[in-house]
Amino acid sequence: PLAVFGRVSFFFYVTHFFLLGIARGLTRALFQWQTGLAGTFVVWLGLLLVMYPLCGWYWRRKLERPNLITRYL
Repeated sequence: PLAVFGRVSFFFYVTHFFLLGIARGLTRALFQWQTGLAGTFVVWLGLLLVMYPLCGWYWRRKLERPNLITRYL
């Protein structure tokens, strides 16, 4: 898993901020409560589970169509 995340590190960096913003908005809108440390770890693990297939998809896409944008993102 670390190799998958490491191959597309900038994609992971940019995308995880977007997904965390969505998760934060949903949590506040639906539950109206703040999480503690245990809740933070649950959100973090959930984020990694969502990001793993996304990063794998992007890595395959990057290999199939190398160009200037995908080389750096």
